[in-house]
Amino acid sequence: MMKKYLCLVLILCSVVLEVRADCRRAAGNNISVSNLTLPSNIVVTSQNYVGGEVIYASSWPGSQPSSVQITGCGKNYVVGFFYLNAPQASGTPTGDMVFPTGVTGLGVKVSTMNQAGPYDAVRAIDNTYQPGDGKSTHNLNHSSYNLQLIATGGPIGSGTLSFGSPIAQVDFRESAGSSSGDVASQFTVSTSAITVKAMGCNVTGSPVNLPLGNIQLSDFDSNTKAGSASADLTLNCEPGTNVSLSVAAPQVTSGDTANNTVIALTNAGSPGVASNVGVQLGFQSSLYNTYDNGLPLNTPIALATSTRTTDNNGTVTVSGGAPGSIPIMVTATYYKTASPVGPGQANATGTLNFTYN
Repeated sequence: MMKKYLCLVLILCSVVLEVRADCRRAAGNNISVSNLTLPSNIVVTSQNYVGGEVIYASSWPGSQPSSVQITGCGKNYVVGFFYLNAPQASGTPTGDMVFPTGVTGLGVKVSTMNQAGPYDAVRAIDNTYQPGDGKSTHNLNHSSYNLQLIATGGPIGSGTLSFGSPIAQVDFRESAGSSSGDVASQFTVSTSAITVKAMGCNVTGSPVNLPLGNIQLSDFDSNTKAGSASADLTLNCEPGTNVSLSVAAPQVTSGDTANNTVIALTNAGSPGVASNVGVQLGFQSSLYNTYDNGLPLNTPIALATSTRTTDNNGTVTVSGGAPGSIPIMVTATYYKTASPVGPGQANATGTLNFTYN
């Protein structure tokens, strides 16, 4: 009898499904945005600043929404802290993560906090990815940002700071530069440009030489003054600068000092030097005029004074102060301090100082 066998071949197929991690904001969660109103004007002085000196520091504005969840991250996820615009996005930092702004001597530092996991503490934006803590879910609660304008060393120039908005952001990625990830928070500004005014002045036409020439003694018989010379200067200032003037010079201390406006002659009292005479300076400008009087010696004189007010956003408003350009005429004359005037050399030296802030 023939036996029949039924052979059943069982083929087992298995499908291995790859589950990929992907850091994403939880459903319905928007990017947490911190917005800052920057000042439209800031005022600095024309001086050599020490690198690292803070010129402006913002508050830590709140964020909307105040809570964001990032979920689905793999154990090797990273967190990115990045500027989004030039020149910070491609710039090289100096000092304590201070990035360039395009204004001479002035940099910017943006810091952030409450970015979940190991990054709740204050941390500077530095255009890098940093390792996470290996957990899959992260909650950002009240994330925030702060902006500082910081001197990089040396003088700060006048100019305009321009910031794109958003300025910076924090994102979660599965690996550095990966498309698998999401932006967690951003920093925006409602003022895109800041005018920087470097208060200060410079003088053209210096040094000043005022040759009075030869004077006859008889010129003083019925006159207190004899001889004259003048020179023109121009004082160029950032509008609104406070400016004062002083003349540093040895002054005549006996006889007619004309209210301490007469400069003593060089080597006064020595043989061959004229006696009972000195040099009196005059000053004519739109800010100050001595008219027929002399310029007081070794005494500060306010030429231009401004008032400066700062609002809640840090914007500085300047009223008054110096105009942009001030023509000046400096004059000199011999001044008789007593009679008779004795013959001899009659040279004098003084330093005209302009102080500004």
